Amino acid sequence: MLLLEFVDLSQNPFGLVELFTHRWRALDLPCFKVETPIGTEVVAGSIFDRVNKTIQITSPLCSSRKALMNDVFQLQGETDNGAPLFKSLRGNYLYHGPRCGIGQTGKKWIISPLLCSQGFSLAYRQTEDGTAPPLDDEWMVNCDRSGWQLADIQFSVVPMIGRIRTGASFCLEVFQRRAVLQPCNTDDAQLWIYNTSSGQLRDRNGLCLEAMGLPVLETQAIGIPVAMGDCLDDSSAQSWEYNTDSEQVKLKNLDQCLDAAQPDTIGGRESPYSDADDTGQCLSMHQPWASLLVYGFKRAEGRSLGDLASRLWIHATSKTPDLMEIQALEERYASIYQAAGVPMPPFPSNSGGYPTSALLGCVDVEACWSQSEYASVLKKNPDMPQEESESDFIFWCLRPRRLLVPLKMGGDHKIWRLEKSSLAPAQRGLQAVRWPKPLDDEKSMASPAIEKTGATAAK
Repeated sequence: MLLLEFVDLSQNPFGLVELFTHRWRALDLPCFKVETPIGTEVVAGSIFDRVNKTIQITSPLCSSRKALMNDVFQLQGETDNGAPLFKSLRGNYLYHGPRCGIGQTGKKWIISPLLCSQGFSLAYRQTEDGTAPPLDDEWMVNCDRSGWQLADIQFSVVPMIGRIRTGASFCLEVFQRRAVLQPCNTDDAQLWIYNTSSGQLRDRNGLCLEAMGLPVLETQAIGIPVAMGDCLDDSSAQSWEYNTDSEQVKLKNLDQCLDAAQPDTIGGRESPYSDADDTGQCLSMHQPWASLLVYGFKRAEGRSLGDLASRLWIHATSKTPDLMEIQALEERYASIYQAAGVPMPPFPSNSGGYPTSALLGCVDVEACWSQSEYASVLKKNPDMPQEESESDFIFWCLRPRRLLVPLKMGGDHKIWRLEKSSLAPAQRGLQAVRWPKPLDDEKSMASPAIEKTGATAAK
């Protein structure tokens, strides 16, 4: 479950506090870290008692100034002329100028990448009132070739802003209208604005985090699937409630939390193996088994060795797969998931094919069982898709991520290591595999509770 702590910026003007944290019911993980992504030193003073600390442009502007839309400005202090000074997450300043020196009366509010100068400005509002920038007023906007145009600029007050973070240092980030878990960084793609009245969680582009497929089941094991969508008034799927005591974010009127299991719907939580921990261990496999593993259909990979728990890259050998074999395997896995009542995405034959001599993606080896241990796991979990294996050891593979563009390369026998020159580009190109959300008469993908065993064998 994701436990989060938002900061009330009216009480804390000195920057952002990360949103916290991932804590499993059986664990007790640290849940607090302060981070200030804006580097400008804050000048304390009475200015923070009388001016809104964080504001965001929420009105549309000309195409030349689209970058200003949804830009968030934070109060940094005051200039020498006594007017408040703001700096945005995208590096723009909002100040009363054009000069900001002592004894120099400002003539207008200015938005510019340059501070307190006669230089280039993006927009200005003519007024000698330097108390605070107007929240809804007409500004002159620099629209490049179209010249200066009169436009209404609206600022919304932002009470809470920060990151949604798990205990393993992964943050919820927006990528191509999707919410994905990525290693935490200072990119504003990981910043979320929480509206206390509507309950909406907005990203930097003004899209809202929304739960998919409501209503959700109370017993749903992997949390709420989430996506990004256009913000809608009175949408129950976009209305989140933040509990300051429990630090949980829940859907209003539903006892369902934003969970670290999402947006990774296959593995049940975000990967415990970060890019920094990745040693590039890679397994070469024949097709079609390689792609079926990377797409999440195959979870039990039989091996003659054991004792492996890490990220494992999957490489397809040069052997061209037989079409009859592809058809037979896809039919087998279709019957496995249909029997378990689990909805499936398209097979690789309909969404990318079965490339050869290429790096396809990676999985997390969550456990390694002997043949007898795996048979016991299947028996104890009858609702789990019953994927059989006759190998001496079984790697239990979760959280598949695939490369949208497979990397052409040769492989090696057994488990080998990727070269560093190939590892970094591969890490950047990974995309989590998504499976459909179950409907009323369908089931979620089940996975057994993992108990580490002593199963080992000579490598």
